[in-house]
Amino acid sequence: MLKVDLHVHSNYSDGHDSVARLIKAAKEKNLDMMAIVDHGPGHYAGISPDKLDIRRKEVLEHASLCGIEVLVGIELDLDRPEIHDKKLWDNSFDLVLGSIHKRCGYSEYFKAVKESIEMIDVLAHHGWMIEDHDDEIELGLIDLLNEHDVAIEINSRRGLPWRYFLQKCADSKLRYTIGSDAHRAIQVGKVEWAEDIAREFFSEQDMYLGK
Repeated sequence: MLKVDLHVHSNYSDGHDSVARLIKAAKEKNLDMMAIVDHGPGHYAGISPDKLDIRRKEVLEHASLCGIEVLVGIELDLDRPEIHDKKLWDNSFDLVLGSIHKRCGYSEYFKAVKESIEMIDVLAHHGWMIEDHDDEIELGLIDLLNEHDVAIEINSRRGLPWRYFLQKCADSKLRYTIGSDAHRAIQVGKVEWAEDIAREFFSEQDMYLGK
């Protein structure tokens, strides 16, 4: 299996370490690929749009120096109305994660995902902050992800999604990504739990590696 970590935050948002330090850590841990996906506008510490090109150049420069593939991405808060303004996202991201960072019910969560589905590549840490459960909505969510070819993230930091949900995803032929949700260089590549879960439910060919 490829050694990847497609969910890492730098100090351009709420991470503690620089792009250079994160990429060096990924190289030291023999990762094949990493994605830096800072939070977008709307998050309390999100990257500002005027810093996106600066960060991209920095990522590409250090990735080239270290000889590792690094995707330039973003994590959008799907409950923030400003993300629906597509004019903000003229930049060509290699990877767009979508997630929720506030407590909500399943129907509210599904509505937020549905309204944003065309803007994202991966649904991240599914299940976090959801206060209830609804089997019918959950099946509808999987159908929605399938319809729009959106992958599901296996998130080591949160230990999510749940096994029974991932079994449904695998049965529906969804693709998946692996992420540590690292906010420090020392956490980069800590994806053992996600790798074990991926082997249980998916094949390596089901892994999504960005655009």
